Amino acid sequence: MSRRSFVRSLLETSKVIRFLHRSLNQSFLKLRYLHRHRQKKRNNIPIAKASPAANPSNEAARLEALQRYEILDTPPEDAFDDLTALASFICGTPIALVSLIDSNRQWFKSKVGLEATETPRELAFCAHAILSPSEPFIVPNALDDERFATNPLVVSDPDIRFYAGVPLVTADNYPLGTLCVIDRIPRRLNREQIDALRALGRQVITQMDLRIKLEKEKELNELKSRFVSMTSHEFRTPLTTIMGSADLLEYYSDKWSKEKKQSHLQRIQNAVQHMTLLLDDVLLIGKADAGKLKFNPSPLDLKQFCLDLIEELQPNVSNHHSLTFVNHAQDIKANLDQKLLRHILSNLLSNAIKYSPDGGTVNFELFCQEGGLIFQIQDFGIGIPEKDLPHLFESFYRANNVGDIPGTGLGLAIVKRFVDFQDGKIAVESEVGVGTRFTVQIPFHPVANYSS
Repeated sequence: MSRRSFVRSLLETSKVIRFLHRSLNQSFLKLRYLHRHRQKKRNNIPIAKASPAANPSNEAARLEALQRYEILDTPPEDAFDDLTALASFICGTPIALVSLIDSNRQWFKSKVGLEATETPRELAFCAHAILSPSEPFIVPNALDDERFATNPLVVSDPDIRFYAGVPLVTADNYPLGTLCVIDRIPRRLNREQIDALRALGRQVITQMDLRIKLEKEKELNELKSRFVSMTSHEFRTPLTTIMGSADLLEYYSDKWSKEKKQSHLQRIQNAVQHMTLLLDDVLLIGKADAGKLKFNPSPLDLKQFCLDLIEELQPNVSNHHSLTFVNHAQDIKANLDQKLLRHILSNLLSNAIKYSPDGGTVNFELFCQEGGLIFQIQDFGIGIPEKDLPHLFESFYRANNVGDIPGTGLGLAIVKRFVDFQDGKIAVESEVGVGTRFTVQIPFHPVANYSS
């Protein structure tokens, strides 16, 4: 036998011996557990049950933070799989997991050495680990720990004996789960291995944060694409109008009557006004997204404010629509930002008029409940398809049934930002062919001894 063949044979024999040693060790531990179990039964000693971990004190906020990442039930990703592979290698364990603790389960974003994709939360070692987010959670031998000795994950497949998990903690201190390593035999990690596991855990959180940033960048690119498409379309029509009317005025002004020249000048002015309004909306969106909106509240007589607003909109209503206002709030005076409120209500009322048929009615109502003002605007127009409702407040989004009705898809996006800026809420109910109702709720502070 050659020297190389002899060495290869020794290596193979060594692998077999290590496998037998591990198998015998596991068999011995199972026999030990069964022996202890029978002894307790024989002596009428109560058998310990697996203890589910308590929920963290900030559980609701923790779950909300987890949902923000939109990572649950997503496909495997190399960035996470590389980290679990490193954790398994560095710690010398057959199993490594990126485990995220949901309301009733632990779900594995990445796994090495395990087939399952999730387990019930009440059985999860990781559910215990997130209770101490600043420290690794280590169980040298699960059979010696009353919390886990009879856990199904210990007494049967995958036969957990050793567990070490480092909590995955967000920048705002919410533990979402763990990067953990598991073995089927009792063991311990040295200081270098624990430090390496901590470092890998920080990289898991970094990858999760990176996913959010990449998703936002993707949304931003889509928004930019929609912006370029929409603005080029919206600007092309008025620019064509301006160019056409300007050319005609240049060549035929000396032959046209005063009325005809005035008609083309009016077309140019209308086109310029449309472009100005579009640019104003784009600038408002940019200002809101950049956090540069300012809140300037002042005493406001709400009833008179609403009546003035309706009067301003009357030229758009003419004889084709009926616009009604009902005040359920009596004579409320409040500190509000008049500019923001005017933009919100005028946009919603204008939309209600625009999407209502000739002769249609638009109802405008004002309520006051528990320190909050409620504005309801109801039309009986074309309605909004159900599939469009979740996207209604996105920039440049327009419902599929608007047809040739003009609009940029920016109005409702601005309304939503202005409502959110005032810690308010906006809701919409709609049915195609029946109509739409917007409800805006805005907190306010009454003005004492206010005199209009």
